Amino acid sequence: MIYVRQAVIVEGRYDKIKLSSIIDGVIIATDGFRIYKDKEKCALIRHYAKTTGIIILTDSDSAGFQIRGYLKNIVGNENWYLPVIYMVYAVNAQKPNAGLFLCKLGSRKITLG
Repeated sequence: MIYVRQAVIVEGRYDKIKLSSIIDGVIIATDGFRIYKDKEKCALIRHYAKTTGIIILTDSDSAGFQIRGYLKNIVGNENWYLPVIYMVYAVNAQKPNAGLFLCKLGSRKITLG
């Protein structure tokens, strides 16, 4: 398990389930566009943005783009981070049910699992 101090914000419950097998930390699912009407969850995200910071991981489709924009808008200029992800999931040949997460941050690659 990888300890992550910041709260990780993901789009759906399956994203949350997958990440919870790798990340030891707070993971919040937006439940897609339901985040627009869920004031309690927005308040929770604002709280984590002010206290520990948040990492926003959404899909690279138009829905993910809209949700990212909304999240950045509700937290303002608080402590948030949006990584550039080139490959989100790859199957490990030795463990077919285990995922390999790769992020590219600038010119440095980070393997998360």
